[in-house]
Amino acid sequence: MRKIFFLFLISTILSINIAIADETITQAVQYTNAANCYKSYAVLGEKLYFQTLTALAANKYTIKETQTKEGYILFVAHGREFLATVVNINDKTSLVKIAPVDNSYKFSPEIVQKVFASISQNLETEPIIYVKGK
Repeated sequence: MRKIFFLFLISTILSINIAIADETITQAVQYTNAANCYKSYAVLGEKLYFQTLTALAANKYTIKETQTKEGYILFVAHGREFLATVVNINDKTSLVKIAPVDNSYKFSPEIVQKVFASISQNLETEPIIYVKGK
């Protein structure tokens, strides 16, 4: 009877360890496609720069450094450093690119998606300013 109980106990412990190991493997690494890390908007670069800064703050990412003239923002999200770069494509369109500083795309795509969603939402809900004519 003791042998059966002992064997049952060992098999239960081993099955729990295997289940935990399988769960760890499936949650371990997420890769983000580099093509999904940039998006263009129909606004000027300066406006997009400040919208990006607002989106990063809204998502509670830590902003470490900003450079308005060069159009980049260095920030930390989930313990990793990222660089958001804003450039003008033409006089009506600009692009924002978010890339990891260490060039390793082993991070959740949600980091980039949240920023782009916040920027899009802010641009759509921008207040309309009426100017009275003379």
